[in-house]
Amino acid sequence: SSSFSSSSSSSPSSSSAGPSTAPESWNTRFQHILSHYSTHRGALPSLVHAFTLEARRIATIIVNELHLPPLRRSIPCVAHAKDGTLGRAGGEKYVHNGIFFKLAIDSAGLYGGDEFAMKAAGHELKALNAFFPHAALAAVHVPLAALVDYRGYRILALARLPITLASAPCYGSGDGGLHIYNEHAECCGKMQWIAKRLRLSRELAVPVGGAGAKERGPGSAGVSMSEGVGASVATKRRTCG
Repeated sequence: SSSFSSSSSSSPSSSSAGPSTAPESWNTRFQHILSHYSTHRGALPSLVHAFTLEARRIATIIVNELHLPPLRRSIPCVAHAKDGTLGRAGGEKYVHNGIFFKLAIDSAGLYGGDEFAMKAAGHELKALNAFFPHAALAAVHVPLAALVDYRGYRILALARLPITLASAPCYGSGDGGLHIYNEHAECCGKMQWIAKRLRLSRELAVPVGGAGAKERGPGSAGVSMSEGVGASVATKRRTCG
């Protein structure tokens, strides 16, 4: 896999959900290294290693506490918003220490079983690996990511991006397909360039109760603009699925 993402199995670790010595600003450090890669690339392996260890530590806690009532868990599941801003796909969502976790279970009945939800999580990591080298050339940012398999469960961990739920994406959808955006010239241009390099055709993304919109790449991708950062991809599924 490429340097920004990894897959690992895990063994039992500390049951404490408190903050570790790892930084919470994973994305800030990652993007800083990439923007100064010629002089800072030596810091990338240690950052990826620290992120993977922290993702594994927290993921094992999430799994170990699944048998507990929700109010007794040290890391609570994030409630799904009715407007779909957290997404219906991907399973249960958790946020801790600057990392966004998706427990790959078929909680919304979209996949036909947990094993297929786990397969989708694996494809999401593969998609990020395929997307990253082209996105970097187009100044489109993707998050650090790690896949943790533990006690029969799979969790995808992603560094939190500087994206708020209140702001609509400039490309794709951020609310489970209720609204689809493709009118931002800069984002559309970047996504079209990346899609051509990946040899992806345009697909018709149809919002719920609305007319279709042509997009380059999967309709499940969400791209947002952040001040001082530029375009950031929130999710990228089915690129290699």
